[in-house]
Amino acid sequence: MIVALVSAVWFAVAIYAWVRYRDVFREVVLRRPVLAFESDDWGPGPAEDGVRLGELAACACSYRDSRNQPATVTLGVVLAIADTPVGTSEDEGYHRLTLGSERCSPVRQAMLDGVAQGVFFLQLHGAEHYWPPALLAAARRDESVAGWLSTRGIPRTESLPSHLQSRWIDASTLPSKPLEDPAISLAVEDEVRLFEKVFGKAPEVVVPPTFVWNERVERAWVRHGIRVVITPGCRREVRDPAGALEAPTKRIRNGDRGANSGPLYLVRDVYFEPALGHAADAAIYRVLHKARLGLPALVEMHRFNFVDDISKARSSLAEFQRLLELALGALPDLRFLPPGELADAIVRRDPDLVEMRLLGRVAVWLRRLWEERRIRWLAFATGAVVPAAVLWFTAGLLTKKVRVGATA
Repeated sequence: MIVALVSAVWFAVAIYAWVRYRDVFREVVLRRPVLAFESDDWGPGPAEDGVRLGELAACACSYRDSRNQPATVTLGVVLAIADTPVGTSEDEGYHRLTLGSERCSPVRQAMLDGVAQGVFFLQLHGAEHYWPPALLAAARRDESVAGWLSTRGIPRTESLPSHLQSRWIDASTLPSKPLEDPAISLAVEDEVRLFEKVFGKAPEVVVPPTFVWNERVERAWVRHGIRVVITPGCRREVRDPAGALEAPTKRIRNGDRGANSGPLYLVRDVYFEPALGHAADAAIYRVLHKARLGLPALVEMHRFNFVDDISKARSSLAEFQRLLELALGALPDLRFLPPGELADAIVRRDPDLVEMRLLGRVAVWLRRLWEERRIRWLAFATGAVVPAAVLWFTAGLLTKKVRVGATA
């Protein structure tokens, strides 16, 4: 009787875990650790930006994974910026400086050189890192924005108020307002064509600026060939009265699809911004944690780490090198893989990269469930931790899971 009762309790805990945490079981399980660095905001800029990109590419090229592939660095490309101070204003209209212009050729060439080396992979970040009509409207009320539009030389979008850096909303007044469908369609068509004009190839992967977008933007992307969207694990659509991001409207896991078999989502949530104090020691912990959970480690690092201040740029590059050394030392089977190729492997269920064996997935599912505080409490309270531990050990042993190095 006691055995039957205990078994029933354990079975109930298992059913609860299956129903309550079904996303844990649905998310893709990788057989090998995957690492990619994602560097956003690269676009029109001074010639020195091209030098910094060349240094980043050279550094990445000197580190090789288990297949002798160089470290992967994706560039979230911004294709245009206000051409200041040539009279850009709400009254005079918007004048655009594109990455395809002669003034930006050193930056563009550095990107293409990195692509030729197999180090850089270009992703669409946006035509601009803002919604131009909203920027011009805000400049009428905000002197700092008006001053930005009068910048001599090529301005940095990083110095704009954060709410104005969201492209797919009208944040000229707060709370933000949604854009009209025709405007979205025209803007997406414009940025895809501009990307193809600048680089000779249409984009397939997009990184929404500030991770604010909606389903209507997503449908427009799909119509123009976008098949992968990089996310932070959720989608946000509104800026509140203070300009902050409102609560997510959608939670996302790796391998999820958009509505109506839309684009495949990948999650980027390893933060590595050396200029802000996010150093290699903290980032490697997250990279190894992702490996243990059978998830890709997409590492976020923005342009501002590597430009303008030369001492800051050198320090950030040194931290980048240190993180690569730590990752390769701890993960002997590490794969450097760009998100587009990772998405392809997930879609076709590549058995070399995606865990297809049931026991292999079970071992990872149990690790993921252990991350949930409520499940840990239930497991200890009911004794279900005992059969779960036996199952985890047996599954891991039988499938000979990829081992994480000693620093894990």
